[in-house]
Amino acid sequence: ELEDGVLAVDIARGEDRHAVPFSRVREQLPARDAAVGSSLIPLGVDLNNELRMVDLAASESPHVLVAGTAGSGKTEWLRTAVASLILTNTPATLRLVLVDPKRTAFGDLASSPYLLGSGALLFPPEGSLSEQLDKLIEEMESRYRKFQDAGADDLPGWRARGGGELPRIVCVIDEFADMMADPRDRRMLEDRVVRLGAKARAAGIHLILATQHPDARTVTGRLQANLSVRVCLRTTTWQQSMVALKQRGAERLLGKGDLFFSRGDRLARLQAPFLGEAERLEIYRGR
Repeated sequence: ELEDGVLAVDIARGEDRHAVPFSRVREQLPARDAAVGSSLIPLGVDLNNELRMVDLAASESPHVLVAGTAGSGKTEWLRTAVASLILTNTPATLRLVLVDPKRTAFGDLASSPYLLGSGALLFPPEGSLSEQLDKLIEEMESRYRKFQDAGADDLPGWRARGGGELPRIVCVIDEFADMMADPRDRRMLEDRVVRLGAKARAAGIHLILATQHPDARTVTGRLQANLSVRVCLRTTTWQQSMVALKQRGAERLLGKGDLFFSRGDRLARLQAPFLGEAERLEIYRGR
């Protein structure tokens, strides 16, 4: 059962399954605002054929957990989220930290002006995720000191008081389970993510964590408590669905962008848009 009392029954379409082109989503994104940018991310199209978005700036949705096995569309969803943020922001309103252990998700952004510095595209184990998270924590605390001096509560308040340019920062971590595999690193990474998850929203810093393996060792109770938005594509087992959504069902999704969106106890069934390579390069490289 989905939100609004909807009961979904799947009937296979055979070979003529329809995709949702990113161009359809692109025309519904807010216009680029050079002053404040946008914190909206498209989730997918719902059963009523309407685009659903999530606002990272909202108190109920500052950080996102993305789960999905190989072939589910997880990496494509992440790329679409990044592309949408780039289209609705300038480098003055948005900076990215991208963690790409497989070197396949974000390599096209290697020279992007949207990166938060030269080390913001990270390919573990060559770079240290802990160090990157520490830098985000330092930036968060620095911003709160600035807000206090200006009498502001958050990033919009800082801007309203003429505090100057402070871009929103979105940190996207693909294959988070790979970096939680070593017990020596697990608690250290978990502590940093929890600290950012609990405090970073008002500072304009957001986390999007993705994993192929949403098990209890990777997505601990502490992490779940601080990742309020769940985007769950097809999982391998019902146990993984339980960890990602607190419900079964994701193991029966159809793959290729078929997903559940959860915020709270209710689910929405969505189809993620498909961003083709040519359009992705045009957006990522500013062509």
